[in-house]
Amino acid sequence: MFIWIKRDTKKIEITPHSVIPRGPAAVESVVPSPLSVPSPPRGKRADIHAVEPEKIGALLVAIDEYPNEKWRLYKCKTDAIKFRKILKNVYNVPAPQIRILYDAAATKHAILQGIDWLVNSFEYCVLFMSGHGCRVFANDGPGDFFVEVFVAHDHTWSRAGMLLDRDIRARLARAKRAWVVIDACHSAGLARNLAGVPGRVRSISPPVEGVRLGVVESVNARDVVELAACMSHQQAFELEDGGAFTSILCRLLTEFPDATFEELQDKLRAGIGTNQTPVITAPASGLAMFTI
Repeated sequence: MFIWIKRDTKKIEITPHSVIPRGPAAVESVVPSPLSVPSPPRGKRADIHAVEPEKIGALLVAIDEYPNEKWRLYKCKTDAIKFRKILKNVYNVPAPQIRILYDAAATKHAILQGIDWLVNSFEYCVLFMSGHGCRVFANDGPGDFFVEVFVAHDHTWSRAGMLLDRDIRARLARAKRAWVVIDACHSAGLARNLAGVPGRVRSISPPVEGVRLGVVESVNARDVVELAACMSHQQAFELEDGGAFTSILCRLLTEFPDATFEELQDKLRAGIGTNQTPVITAPASGLAMFTI
């Protein structure tokens, strides 16, 4: 999607996990990641400093129960619960500094309000998003490009009813540093399969006539770290105990809380197998979770 994703030179994609959908598919998708920055080159660990837990705020968004039964997912809330435990038990983020939006509470307006609360209340912000996502065409003068959309609970196919990647980036750009974690697929199939239910796919597609936005301004979000479940052309899978990406990520953060993002990405890819390729982007090399 938050966030949460690869960027195409001309398509402004959000990378991986795309930052957005857990199983949905929307227009066609090779997805961008809602808030992505160039991947850092490998190198020595930088001279970093740990962020004080009291300065960190987190918003966790998870949607399983979409109004449209065909869009419903299964383990997004399970993912959010797991990640909340990591914030509290591993990184000592105080519970009052963590807000959660589940299902019907996760409307576009509520999510944006939640992000505003984050950046207005804390220097350092964490956005975890688990749910459907898609891409739609936009026009920026000479040519078209794709815009990433996180499918909020009250999503509609109008511009006013879509939560675009740039809506999220524009708000997070005000944070001193933001970490966006997105467990969703963003590919032509945008599907998450539930283990034990072979072939079950939840896809979100725009109306038959398609959806096309007018001119949409690009927004850069510096100082954003994004941890995405898979590359833009891949699917993110759901297991019986939650999303494959979130499950492995939480286990690794418990065992290796100080691992650099380069190390963490290698461990994620080794642990998740070949079905999906997690992608982590950060503003510099040698950084670890909640370090600057």
